[in-house]
Amino acid sequence: MLPPHRLPYRSIRAERLQADFDQRAGIQAQSLDPPPRAVEADCLQRAWSVLTQRVRTLQDAFGQLISKPVSDGASLWANLRQSFDSVPRMLCYLSERHRISLLGNYRCLQPPA
Repeated sequence: MLPPHRLPYRSIRAERLQADFDQRAGIQAQSLDPPPRAVEADCLQRAWSVLTQRVRTLQDAFGQLISKPVSDGASLWANLRQSFDSVPRMLCYLSERHRISLLGNYRCLQPPA
């Protein structure tokens, strides 16, 4: 079991990911405090790249919880943040309802065979 502040296979706290994604989507103007070091910045960049590649998958998973049209990662994230107040809640919803995560379809979320 992962603690709610951890993402599968990512060495970054959910709160930091949320703040970075908020900034990238234009929801929040201020940058992370403290600023990410090189390793964390690379991890956040890779995570954003993955999110932007999963727009259709996540749009299908969240369904009617996304109220506005989604065309890219920023619009998807803005819609998700209107529906969910935190990344841990997004992760719980996805794992409980669809057995996937925000950034991947991981074996650890699948039921045992």
